[in-house]
Amino acid sequence: MFGFRSLVCPGRRVLTYVNRSLFVQCSPLCGSFNRRSENLSINRIISKLSPSDKMLLYQELSKCIKEKPDSSMSTQQVQVAHLTYAQLKCVFIGNCLPFIGFGFLDNAIMIVAGEYIDVQFATFLGISTMAAAGLGNLVSDLFGIGLVGYVEKFMEKIGISVPPLSASQLASSSVRWSIAIGRIVGITIGCLLGLLPLVLFSW
Repeated sequence: MFGFRSLVCPGRRVLTYVNRSLFVQCSPLCGSFNRRSENLSINRIISKLSPSDKMLLYQELSKCIKEKPDSSMSTQQVQVAHLTYAQLKCVFIGNCLPFIGFGFLDNAIMIVAGEYIDVQFATFLGISTMAAAGLGNLVSDLFGIGLVGYVEKFMEKIGISVPPLSASQLASSSVRWSIAIGRIVGITIGCLLGLLPLVLFSW
């Protein structure tokens, strides 16, 4: 009953003779319990065990649990990790929009700073246009470090944020893909929008 028979292995004295006979007497009742009577019967049987037999039973049950995890627990974990399409959409948008801001600021500042350095200091310092672009990228990265927090706060003010997720949900492949694709799409759109200063310079 409930795996008790499997605990008495040949050649191993898991339970005493008296308690083994108790299980043998109860074994014909296997499969005839409902959920409530199962708990009552188990409690009644355990209450008649000696302390040493309880410890042996606990050790054997621990081994069985380690060797074969409960399938119902894995099912519950899968159910917890499952997200609906609407939740995945919120995860995608919550990661996409902030990176649009990051990409725009990074590219726009790099172009403006690189153009300014190229016009004002290229001849004086004797550097090439690519070197000026590299210095502009340095300026953009420095600004980006300070502006990250402001972009995130702005997104929170307008109601754009990633929904709270549990550890199992964050570990699921669907959430990780939504986060990655959202950031890729966001940074791509942001960098393309960040090219607008080139239009202003042409004017």
